[in-house]
Amino acid sequence: MKLSRLLPLILTLTLIYSCSKSDSSPVEVEQNNDEEIIEDESTNQEQPEIDQPEYSDAASTISNNVIIKGSEKIDGILPTPNEAITLDVSEVNSKGFLNEGFNIPVSSNADIVGAYIQFKTKDGGLSKSYYKVNFEHNMSIDTTNFEDVSFKQFDIPKKLSFKENSFSIDVDFNSNIEPGKFCYSICVFDKDGNISGAEEICVTVLNWGGNDELVGTWNYYKDVRNYTDWGTVERIVGSNLCYKPRTWYCAEGGSFQYSNCHGWLFLTVTYNADGTYERISESYGQYVIGKESEVNCEPVYTTDAMETVKTTGTWSYDSEKEQLVQVQYTYEGENQNGPFSYIYDKGEGRLLWRSNVVTEDNLFIFGEDYEYPIRELSGFRYFHSKE
Repeated sequence: MKLSRLLPLILTLTLIYSCSKSDSSPVEVEQNNDEEIIEDESTNQEQPEIDQPEYSDAASTISNNVIIKGSEKIDGILPTPNEAITLDVSEVNSKGFLNEGFNIPVSSNADIVGAYIQFKTKDGGLSKSYYKVNFEHNMSIDTTNFEDVSFKQFDIPKKLSFKENSFSIDVDFNSNIEPGKFCYSICVFDKDGNISGAEEICVTVLNWGGNDELVGTWNYYKDVRNYTDWGTVERIVGSNLCYKPRTWYCAEGGSFQYSNCHGWLFLTVTYNADGTYERISESYGQYVIGKESEVNCEPVYTTDAMETVKTTGTWSYDSEKEQLVQVQYTYEGENQNGPFSYIYDKGEGRLLWRSNVVTEDNLFIFGEDYEYPIRELSGFRYFHSKE
C-alpha cells in the first residue's frame, strides 16, 4: 500500500486514541469498509493483567459500623505510599470490645498529621472504602496507659509511653459489631503528603464475660509488692502501708521529706455471668496537703482521710493472655471533701487491665512484673478470696 493511502488512516487512528485518553466513556468508531485494515502487531501481544481489589461485603459491613472521630470516608483502596516516612505499630493491642471498640497507637519518624485505615476480613477481602483520619480532630487519650482513678489508691505506677510523633487513634463500635475477628490496613501521612508503608493488623472482638471461674464475689485480703531497694513488702486488709519517702520542693525555697500512707478497710468485687461487674471499697490514709505544707515548708497531713468508692461496668477475659479487662462506666463515692461521681459514655469507658490472672482454690490473683522497675517497684500481686 502506498504511503498516500496510509496517511489519512493514521491521522484518524491518532485522533481516536487521543480522545480515549481524555474521555473515559466508551467511544464508538464507525469503520470504513473501503479502507484496508492495518494490524498493529503490538495489539496481538499479551497484555499484563492489572490486579483488581477483591472487595468484600463483610468487610464493608465492618467499615460501615465503626465510628472514627475526625475522619472522612473515601471510596476505593488506600493511596499508594512513597514510604518516605516510617510507621511504628509495636504498641497496638489486638483486642476490641463490644460497644467500645479499640485504640491504635501509632508513631513515626516524621511529624505525622493523620492516617489512612481500610478494613478487611481475616481472609483478605477489602471494604469498598477507607478512612482518612485527622489526628487533631480524633485526639483520644489512651486510657490503657494511665492510672485509673480507683487504681491510684493502689499507688501502682503504670508504664507510660510518650514517644515523639505518636498518637492513639480512637475507633469505636456501634451495636452492630459482634464478637469475632477482622483486620485492617493502616498507614500514616505527614503535612507534606508523604505516606508510610502500610501495616496489617488483626483484631479479635471479645464478648463480655468469658471465664466462669471468675463469676462470683471476691474479697481482697492482701497485696505483695517487690521493690529493688526495700525487698518484698506485704500489706493485709485493715493495715496501713506507708510508701517510700519522697522529697517536696517548696515554691519559696527549701524542701522536706514526706510519706503517704494508705490502707483498705475492705474491698469487694463481683463479676456477674452476664459480663457486668460491681466494685465497692472503703479505705483510709494519710496524705500530704500541698498548700498547707508550703506555708512553713514542712509536711502537713490529712487526718482521718476516709473514702468509700463504688464502680460499675463490664468485664471480659482473654484466656490467651490470661488477662482480665474491665470497662468502667460509673465511679461514685464520698471522701473528706464530700460526695463525687462520674459517668462515662458508651465508647468512652475507662479500660482497666488485670494481668497474670490466676483463679484456683477459691483464690483470685492478678498482678504484673516490670522488666524495668518503676519508682523501684519491680512487681506486685493482689490476692482475693471467694465469698
